[in-house]
Amino acid sequence: MNVFSANSVGFRTPSKQILDGVSFDIQKGSFTTLIGPNGAGKSTLLKLMLGFLKPSTGTLNWQSSQRLGYMPQKLQIDTSFPLSVGRLFDLKPGGVAPEDRDRIERLTQTLELQHRLFSELSGGELQRVLLTYALLGNPDVVLLDEPMQGLDIDSEALFLNILHTLKYQYGKTLFMVSHDLHMVFKHSDHVICLQKHVCCQGAPSSIKDDPAYHVLFGQRKDSLMALYAHQHDHTHDHIRDHIHGEGCNHE
Repeated sequence: MNVFSANSVGFRTPSKQILDGVSFDIQKGSFTTLIGPNGAGKSTLLKLMLGFLKPSTGTLNWQSSQRLGYMPQKLQIDTSFPLSVGRLFDLKPGGVAPEDRDRIERLTQTLELQHRLFSELSGGELQRVLLTYALLGNPDVVLLDEPMQGLDIDSEALFLNILHTLKYQYGKTLFMVSHDLHMVFKHSDHVICLQKHVCCQGAPSSIKDDPAYHVLFGQRKDSLMALYAHQHDHTHDHIRDHIHGEGCNHE
């Protein structure tokens, strides 16, 4: 069953066509990842899906009963402001039952962060706080914008384990924008390659051999497994040995 459908979606500014003829579906309970080079329109598409922007052409339709949770790439508050993690959770619009909040905080390992200020959080802790905030409304679908960018290996592994629990134990539908091709091919059910339009989409095993994918990311072995156009200070040589055991099998 599809929980979302985009049909011939286009978006343009007065001077530029950003998206053109974008069509895809999201299946209930799936882990779908959106990839594409910088300037491909990924952030614009995510904003359209969330209703922050309106399409110039085409339609975007969510199943009416679906509740959405959104984890932004960056925190939109001044981290120097003396706001604690627990206070942020208290301010969640609509509130949340105490037992549900406790369950979510245990899952994301943020219970011990309640009295910490945002200025005191590490990168991995901050990302788990943002994910927790997105989950407090008990969403059916969680949309994540580059949630693991800049995380170290341990923080990335923990975050991926949380996402797997959300999908397999709680039945959440996940839609994520990512630059980490190794992670995308290893953990996604469905991959969408965007370059103003959908160049190709499908299961990771089919995308890796698609000519359109190779046009975007090249045909070298390391291009299939590594990263493109994002900045951080850790390497990825040993991810396959650290996250869920074996490495990727799309050579």
